[in-house]
Amino acid sequence: MYNLSELFNRTKARTFIVAEIGINHGGNYEYAKELIEKAKESGTDAVKFQVFKTEKFYNPRLAKGAYELFKSLELSYENYQKLRDFAESLDLIFFATPLDLDSLYFLNEINTPIFKIASSDITCEPFLKEVSDIAKKSQKIVFLSTGFAKLKTIKRAVSFFENVNLALLYCVSKYPVEAKDIDLNVITTFKEKFHMPIGFSDHSLSYIFDIAAVSLGAKIIEKHFTTDNTINSLDHPISLNPENFKKMVDAIREIEIATKSGEKELTDFEKEITPLSMREMYFARDIKKGEKIKKADILLLRPGTGVKIEKYKSLVNKKLKTDKQKYEKV
Repeated sequence: MYNLSELFNRTKARTFIVAEIGINHGGNYEYAKELIEKAKESGTDAVKFQVFKTEKFYNPRLAKGAYELFKSLELSYENYQKLRDFAESLDLIFFATPLDLDSLYFLNEINTPIFKIASSDITCEPFLKEVSDIAKKSQKIVFLSTGFAKLKTIKRAVSFFENVNLALLYCVSKYPVEAKDIDLNVITTFKEKFHMPIGFSDHSLSYIFDIAAVSLGAKIIEKHFTTDNTINSLDHPISLNPENFKKMVDAIREIEIATKSGEKELTDFEKEITPLSMREMYFARDIKKGEKIKKADILLLRPGTGVKIEKYKSLVNKKLKTDKQKYEKV
């Protein structure tokens, strides 16, 4: 089982990228397998599903339409176990959002390394407590999504996870989310308020915000995944297709390369060309011994090692002790 550090080390990258398949399989096991395969080809580190028994999380009397929709999207626990095995055969981490206690217990039984808690459950405290207790005993990682919640609510939810490997995901629970709805500076706020890995669960139509989130320090990116954006159902319209998911992954990996310690160092190339790039003081004309040096008599030219202002000022109005030629170093 992984802790968070081991999880990031396993990917050999700084950002843990998750292809959120969720319910895009439409209740079709073979399509779910295809989605896993395509996500692997697109460069993801993990695939995530939603696992549920509809009667355990929707009231059919009060939410009949939603109940019937989700009932049509169910896969059996046996199928999810097969999908877990298939993902692992491709060297992908498989995990899921359990939407009821039975599904939580099932995911624990098949030893998925991560439990993802949906934003809609951030105020369901008995569920949070159960996830926390199981995660503690089995050393699981928990990703907590933070849509629907302000900071006070998030702090209370986090309090249930003492001594648990917890990561927070900044999230706006809107589909699709637009730029006007997003505040990526929340990632910075989370980093300051909570001493744990921070991620971004993104529901936008683009991947530009994911790249920006990584540059701000997000360690986890969760993005909906589909093979076809034109499928007019479920989360397909807000998902990335394989081509765009791969572009996102490649861009994030480039950001990782360009994000280092924060120490301002010189590249080998800069060191090599420094003498040709810096300036030096040279005489602008032939000057005789005894003449005073004026500002106009000094040229600041390449190559050189740089010019200190103190030295420059000390030379102005100084009398020359010897003759100097144009372009001679001062």
